[in-house]
Amino acid sequence: MTGALSEHQLYEAAEELGFKLNPIKNIYELGEVPNGANIVLVSLPETPDTGHWVAIYKTKDYAFYFDPLGFRPPQRVKNAIHVNRGIYYNMEKIQPITQNHCGSYSLLFLRDMIHGRGGLFTRFRKHVSRYTI
Repeated sequence: MTGALSEHQLYEAAEELGFKLNPIKNIYELGEVPNGANIVLVSLPETPDTGHWVAIYKTKDYAFYFDPLGFRPPQRVKNAIHVNRGIYYNMEKIQPITQNHCGSYSLLFLRDMIHGRGGLFTRFRKHVSRYTI
């Protein structure tokens, strides 16, 4: 997986990696984030089809927000995540701002979260912060 991925390519790649994505949403269409593997397109209102892919892996108690650029979750995303205990997010920048691999990194993070192991899962655990609910 290299370069920018379309929504269709994200679904196909998730299937190849052995998991199913919940329906992909733009940040401005985001309702309550469902449990499981989620990818969200963070965009500007004037360009809703162009933006940056981030991943959210959610359980009943926790949510794990992954941004390959290392940005905190926007308030709109935090408001859409309803969990009992907390939202964890990465603080490490994995992808340079000049590259367009955010979809690939987001998929690999979700794969690692589902399996509880892997390179991005390990890095996430080392460079994580938490919003308390």
